[in-house]
Amino acid sequence: MSGVLTWQQMTAGFGRGKPDVVAILEDCLAAVDRRNASLNALVHEDRPDARAAAAASALRWRRGEALSPIDGLPLVVKANVAVKGMKWTAALKPFANRIADADADVVADLRARGCVILGIANMHEAAMGGTTDSPLHGQCRHPLDTRCVPGGSSGGSAVAVASGMSLAAIGTDTMGSVRLPSAYCGVVGIKPSAGLLSTRGVEALSTSLDHVGFHARCVDDVRLMVSKPDVALREAVFIDVPDLPPGLDAAMTAARRQCVEHGLKVRTAALPPPDPSVLRRLGLLLCEREFAALRGEGLEAFLLGVSPGFAEMVRWGVRQPPEKAARALAALGQARTDAMALLGPSAIAVLPTARHRAFPIDVAPPVDQADLTVFANFAGLPAVSVPAPPDGGLPLGLQVMAPAGRDDLALAGAALLEGLSLS
Repeated sequence: MSGVLTWQQMTAGFGRGKPDVVAILEDCLAAVDRRNASLNALVHEDRPDARAAAAASALRWRRGEALSPIDGLPLVVKANVAVKGMKWTAALKPFANRIADADADVVADLRARGCVILGIANMHEAAMGGTTDSPLHGQCRHPLDTRCVPGGSSGGSAVAVASGMSLAAIGTDTMGSVRLPSAYCGVVGIKPSAGLLSTRGVEALSTSLDHVGFHARCVDDVRLMVSKPDVALREAVFIDVPDLPPGLDAAMTAARRQCVEHGLKVRTAALPPPDPSVLRRLGLLLCEREFAALRGEGLEAFLLGVSPGFAEMVRWGVRQPPEKAARALAALGQARTDAMALLGPSAIAVLPTARHRAFPIDVAPPVDQADLTVFANFAGLPAVSVPAPPDGGLPLGLQVMAPAGRDDLALAGAALLEGLSLS
């Protein structure tokens, strides 16, 4: 979303009331009125509380008493993250009427920093899918072409940002669920290092792989949300992904040229074994088994209320032999070791977020959607999806990974690649 004002640029006039936090929120709500009926990105709103929070923020800015640099930032929250007093469904019918009685840790932190929460975003059932569809909330649609999916599972969050319904959003990422819809919808999405953001108050899919993340219109806004400074880059590892379509191949070439021109040492490497498709299947197994374990003895009763497809996936995972599950768990530790060998202490890795762009709703999802995102979840690495240079089609994404704990490097790499052109 090149050309947008960053939040920091917008706040420069807040002390004089120009622009005003309240006016920014009203612009977002007007976009909800115009677009949500066709996009189905938001499934719950609380306009009175949002307006009250925006008014309080505007007053703080005029008095020079802002709680943080993101005081007043309007955002939406994925439906599996608890927001006190709002529906907390995780897009699961058994939770259709559940109301959160407390904020998730990530929500509480953003509230304390002055953010304005205006609603709950649609998501794929249980966060287990890449199309953002569920029997409870229905299909979310792509903001640039409503015949297409927005990606998932955090599709509603990405669509809200891309369509102007919000300036930022909370999502979750288990195998790519923040980065994939960000890439498809043309926004920035971060999966931080494992443990940087608490998952307390998030309806879990996989206790091993779940991360909380953010969507925003630009890298600067994400940087403010995760409170990371800008840093210098020294080395970039370009991941060799064979048989890329022309748009992505050209984007990777442009990214390499940008890194070279900025003085980075550049080398090429492959993702560590096993093959990404193998790691993806191991990740699915972890999700299925760990979701089942969280339900305990009530699993079968719970599965009676979900879609048949999701229920069968969970049952299949439970039926798998223990040695297969052990292999999946062993892959977690191996991925962390492999990431250290690949990146060392300070290199970034650059690769596509996915091999393809958003696809039609009536087309079967590509099985390899998460092949290029899952490694970061296994290894606990920070990873940022940034829009690739536009090529006339629906958006594509470039992904920047960095060593665990070096979210500042991942964001610096994303900032370097933001706004690339193919020429």
